[in-house]
Amino acid sequence: MKPFVVLSVAAIASSAAVPNLVSRQLGNFLSLFGVGGAVQAPILNQELKPQHDPAAKRELKVWGPFKLQPANSTHGKPNGLKLDPSSDVVSAALSGICNGCMVLEAQGQMSFANGSRQDIQFGVYTHHILFADIGRPAVSLPLGAVCPDGIKNAGGFAGQGAALAGSGPPPGVTASGPPGQSEGHSHGRKRQAPPGSKIPPISILVGNGEDASPLVFASKDPSVKSGFYIGEEDKFGLMAEVINYDNHDKDVWFSVDIEYIEGPREPDYLDVGGGALNIDGCSRGLAFHPPADKAVSYTSNDFIVGADGYLLNFTPHLHDGGINIEVFRNKTLVCHSDAVYGDGEGTTAIGGEAWETITAYTPCEKAVKVSKGDILSMSAEYDLTKHRLRPDSNNHEMGAEAMALATYVYAREPVAPAPAPAVEE
Repeated sequence: MKPFVVLSVAAIASSAAVPNLVSRQLGNFLSLFGVGGAVQAPILNQELKPQHDPAAKRELKVWGPFKLQPANSTHGKPNGLKLDPSSDVVSAALSGICNGCMVLEAQGQMSFANGSRQDIQFGVYTHHILFADIGRPAVSLPLGAVCPDGIKNAGGFAGQGAALAGSGPPPGVTASGPPGQSEGHSHGRKRQAPPGSKIPPISILVGNGEDASPLVFASKDPSVKSGFYIGEEDKFGLMAEVINYDNHDKDVWFSVDIEYIEGPREPDYLDVGGGALNIDGCSRGLAFHPPADKAVSYTSNDFIVGADGYLLNFTPHLHDGGINIEVFRNKTLVCHSDAVYGDGEGTTAIGGEAWETITAYTPCEKAVKVSKGDILSMSAEYDLTKHRLRPDSNNHEMGAEAMALATYVYAREPVAPAPAPAVEE
């Protein structure tokens, strides 16, 4: 399987220092997020009660509809964007998100027109959602994976495209992104890209899967103030992979519950970005297959922290069958998070067999201070005797892969952004 697109795309997009791409490649990349197409305005804007700050605004916004093909129809082949052979990809440029505002929390999901969740109990499975701020440079914690053959750059999202993560690797670590990344589809030939044709800065505002977990950028620690600041000119694009389990076409919508503070950035707020620890930070592989007849625990390699800051709101990314993750700083437990199954949602029957999917995770809300030279590690537990892997939408076999990641929000002192690169046609 190709690297998990939520991680690889986010890492590729995370820096103004991305290698040059020819204009066709640049256009193809941006089209993943609907750039170049019609911009859709929200069909619903609803005010909600703020949860983090009484002075903040909180809104529910809904866009769509987007059409899903029947489960038994012909779907496009999997590639670096589309990972499931039975899925449909939703890409759209969206308007209606605040500009010049500090986001405290954002939660997105595939929904109905009223914003209520559309999940597997309605025959819809969300493989992943990426809702991106196009124009905001990403913030990434530099990490070095301690491996048998040396220390490897594992910054950004689980080491996928780590050399492109903006802040660079820890000292003494050689930066190396995915093979061929710097030359695009060169087929072995060096290509001369037009000067200035670089991917614009991109940051992920919403990134999740069927669990629909929020990205909480605000710290629960009153001594740490943090948030995701959206610039005045930033644009937004959606890229999601969604699977229809019913043999008829279906409309889905995309909704965002967002809480934010209007106005210029306050000087005492830390800047934030996303990242993840991978249970296997050395091979850069993400997928694995647990045994079907017993519980199993996995332990990661160590990761060396390359910069100071805070890690906020650790959240697992597990597939069905996952039980929990634990994260350690210098061998001390800093997060234990359990997967929550069903709980009134995420329950259906496939092929006559009950299927409960992960709908949430127990929170890890403590702000974890990290310093350059600290050691991070993680563990994960799977038990397929308790929860089956996700079944295929056509033959209903338990054929999906497992993953084990600990995603986090990284908060640091703001850095003056570099000028946005021009794009030559």
